[in-house]
Amino acid sequence: MSEYKLTQGILALSDAEKWDIAKLEWVLDYIYEEHDSVCLCGRYPITEVCTLKNTRNGNETNVGNCCVQKFTGLSSNKLFQALKRIKKDIHRSVNAEVVSMAYEKKYLTEWERDFYLDTFRRTKMTEKQLTRRRIINEKILKGFSQ
Repeated sequence: MSEYKLTQGILALSDAEKWDIAKLEWVLDYIYEEHDSVCLCGRYPITEVCTLKNTRNGNETNVGNCCVQKFTGLSSNKLFQALKRIKKDIHRSVNAEVVSMAYEKKYLTEWERDFYLDTFRRTKMTEKQLTRRRIINEKILKGFSQ
């Protein structure tokens, strides 16, 4: 039933009338955590919210992390896990997907993105590099918590 509601909700907001074509119109635009949100499928409560944007008509809708994975195949779970990781320890690193999304959303400069991608797998970093990572992580968390 909930999958049917999700499909109908997305179709209503899409230009296409067929599911296989309509789902191609949508991209993951934003992720955030909010308690007591409702998914387009009707599931309540959801805390990991994904905002989807229709690239053809500009419509937006919020769906839960599970539903976005079902119909887009996007691994939004990896994004949420990375953000949780740096909330617990600001010196840890996020994954390339989070860095790319943060750059696309203009939370990071090109230099910060390049620095992060060059160093995010390193286990040994200088004090200066660790400080820079912490500053960038704070910018990422701030951007995704707006």
